[in-house]
Amino acid sequence: MTYFTNVKIYNAQNIQNLDREEVQYLSCFQTLANVFNQQDYDILINREDFDRMLFVDVINRISFAAVKIYFKYACVPIDDPINVNVLQGAINHFQSGSKEKLILNRRIN
Repeated sequence: MTYFTNVKIYNAQNIQNLDREEVQYLSCFQTLANVFNQQDYDILINREDFDRMLFVDVINRISFAAVKIYFKYACVPIDDPINVNVLQGAINHFQSGSKEKLILNRRIN
């Protein structure tokens, strides 16, 4: 169940709106922005569950296909959240034409 959500649109030209925790992931946001150009994709920085979750949604503006990538799950930071496998999984998802949201880096207890 989601109790709290705070969404920011990542903008490489305006990183002052990132908070202290989000700034730690600036290189990850920049990598995503380089792979998924901002003419075709939105990168949304999200928090849920009273800040116990931090993730991004990468959304294709044309097809509305989406990928959710966790950076922190249940208060536990994800090691190397934007690794080669995560990026390739996101790219493959957008190329597949699937309309379902792909969720990456989610911890399963």
